[in-house]
Amino acid sequence: MGGKPYLEKPNTLLPMSNATKTVADRLLSLDFFRGLAMFLLIAEFSHLFSYLVSPELEGTVLYWLGKQFHHVEWAGLRFWDLIQPFLIFIADYRGYLQVLSIGGF
Repeated sequence: MGGKPYLEKPNTLLPMSNATKTVADRLLSLDFFRGLAMFLLIAEFSHLFSYLVSPELEGTVLYWLGKQFHHVEWAGLRFWDLIQPFLIFIADYRGYLQVLSIGGF
């Protein structure tokens, strides 16, 4: 079918077992980015970043890193403020690739 594993004939989807993609077909950088974003969300939920801003670490790289994951009064952008937009980007880009793979656009 010319590189379109999702379509048997126009507008007919194949069963999931026939639509399985191999590792070579996946965009690994997008998978890594998704995994990193999920790790950061789990680390926040587990309060990992609270330990990084303890007073005994002040002046170290770990303290600086911990501060990046805490919201502050608006005084500029911190890395943590980009996590949710990263997830939206991943979802949108994945949708775009999906549309391309089934012959849209």
